[in-house]
Parts: sequence; C-alpha cells; structure tokens
Amino acid sequence: MSSVVLRDVRKSFPSRRGGQVAVLSGIDTDVADGEFLAILGPSGCGKSTLLRIISGLEAPTSGSIHINGADVTGTAPERRELAMVFQNYALFPHLDVRENILFGLKSRREPRDLQGRRLRETTDLLGLDALLDRKPSELSGGQRQRVALGRALVSGQRLILMDEPLSNLDAKLRADMRIELKRIQRRLGLTIIYVTHDQVEAMTMADRVMMLADGGVEQLAAPAEIYAAPASVTVGRFIGSPPMNIIAPFGRAGGALPLPAGVDAGRTLLGVRPERVSLVSEGLPCPDDEVQIGAAEVVVNELLGADRIVTTEMADGTRVMVRVTPDVAVAEGARVTLSAPADHLHLYDRTSRRRLEQSPFPQSDPGADPAPTAHMPEVR
Repeated sequence: MSSVVLRDVRKSFPSRRGGQVAVLSGIDTDVADGEFLAILGPSGCGKSTLLRIISGLEAPTSGSIHINGADVTGTAPERRELAMVFQNYALFPHLDVRENILFGLKSRREPRDLQGRRLRETTDLLGLDALLDRKPSELSGGQRQRVALGRALVSGQRLILMDEPLSNLDAKLRADMRIELKRIQRRLGLTIIYVTHDQVEAMTMADRVMMLADGGVEQLAAPAEIYAAPASVTVGRFIGSPPMNIIAPFGRAGGALPLPAGVDAGRTLLGVRPERVSLVSEGLPCPDDEVQIGAAEVVVNELLGADRIVTTEMADGTRVMVRVTPDVAVAEGARVTLSAPADHLHLYDRTSRRRLEQSPFPQSDPGADPAPTAHMPEVR
C-alpha cells in the first residue's frame, strides 16, 4: 500500500518585518493507494512547499502527515518509503546513466543481484537500454527526464512525488512524457502526487486535481467535475483554455441577463465557458432553449485550426470569449447577441467568489434527449 493522509497541514515562514507569513492554510486530503493526484496552481500558491512537506524536506508548522497508516510528520525523508522526481532532473554530471539510476541502491548497499534486476526492469520499462553508458550531457531533455524517473522507479517505492518534472521540456516532449507517465503509473500501480502549474498535465493525467490558491484548497475533484462545476471564480479562470468568462454586473441597459427573483445582482457574478456561448447577429433571435446574456461587439477573431476564438466586448467593457467552429464567418466590429444554455451558467458570490450551491436558473432534465444544435447565423 502507498496511501497518504494530510490533516490540517499548515506552514508559515518568518517575514523580514517580523512575524510569520502563512503559505499553507489547513490542507486536508486523503490520497488512495494507486491514485494519481495532481496539485495544481499558480506560482507562489504553496504547491511545491506542500510536496516538500510530504517528502520530509520541509517540516510543517502544524498538522500531520500519514503514509501507509503511519504518522511520519517528524520522520526523516529517507525513512518515509517514497521517491521524488525534481524539476531540474538532479542528475550527477560525472556519472553515466547506469550509475545515476543505481545511485540510491548503491548508497543503501543493496545486494548486487537486486541492483541488476531492478536496473533491467526499469530500463526496459523506460526504453533506456541503449543509453546506459552515456553521461547526462549527451542526453536530450526527454532522455534526462526518463533517467530521473528511472532513479525513482528503481528504488522500488510505490509512492512517487513529482515536482513539475516536465516543465523544462518542449511541447512535443511534454505530450509524449504525459502518455508515458500515465502508462507507467497504471502498469505498476504507483501512487503519484504530481505538482504542476500546467492545467493540461493535471487534467489529462490525474485521477483527481487539487487546485491551490493563496495556500488553501480551492477545489479537490475529478478533472471532469472541476471543469464542469468550478467551485470558485479562481478555479474557473485558471482551468480551461480559453478560461471561463466572468460577467458582472447584472441588470444594466443593454447588458447581461436579469437575475431571477431572490438573487442580489450587486453581489453576484456569472460564469460561462466559451464553448457554451452562442453568437448571433444583432436583431436575430437567440436559440429558444438558451438564456440571453447581452449585446456585444466583436473585437478579435482568431482562427486556431480546429476552433475559432471570437473575443467580444460588452457595453461596460466586459470581454466575453466565444469558441465556435472555424466555418463560422465573423467580422471584427460586428454587433452580436450572446446567449447560453441555462444549465451551463454558473453563479458566484461576488465577495467570497465561491459558487452558489443552487443555481436559480431552470436546469435541464439530465434524462431528456439533448436538444438539437441551434443553427449559428452568419455574423457579418
């Protein structure tokens, strides 16, 4: 087993002006055996600090860490039964690939037959057989990353911590390594806690995503849930490309939709994903099954191959991005009306920026047949 339990983990550092600066505030989570958990967030949110606390490289100010049911809060890193892969590879430049992979086993004076068996298993898995005699300077970025991963796997630990391991690779190598990492994790049944600022890595590899912001957990959920129902404005704006549109205020002339009774317009924000927004020429009717958001002007039209991203601007300067198919003709400067299905509108409290639990809009019946796609009038 390789489970991890965090209970009320907090971390503060001394500030230059005296006192303490909190970087983690009450982190609670359970990571199941064999789970791939991604810790996602912007730079400075505390995600690497949390990973270092789990590994034992940092001590928490308060709270506890349990690995495989044992409290390891005050236990040295080498006794925590885990391996770690760093962002900068951390390879010894004077050692070849074979010696870099085996360094930990040799340091622990493991038997030679065990070293040889683990080395063969790991190099076969990662495709490193032809590179064993090379030095790190003779390897590409992707090969170095595989060597760093091999050093973690050869240890035999089932819990692997990864601190932005793909950030130094180009886009093609990152895509390839994402596939390899997930394949290896499933094949070996590893428990992986993976820190990243890249939403694509988190959404494509993880079983669950923990979104951090300002040292606290914004949301912890499966990728599909965290995209479909962001728990806060921060999550909605961070996850998604383009990100979720956040529109406010309500009830202005020519502006966004009027809110249902009982909802305070001055305390509410509307969120909607770009792909859920319909775009029609001004004066033409919106689809019958959608809620009208408001009038806008097209300011930018970007063709991205399989998609077209249209940026519109409402009367108060609020920009709303719309994802449409590339065949939709849209002219910059055109006046349009924006609308969206009611069950894809998200309401947030403007002060807390947290999601309102119950949407006041009528929700579609999940058991009903999907409505036919409305025709998108040509926008000139």
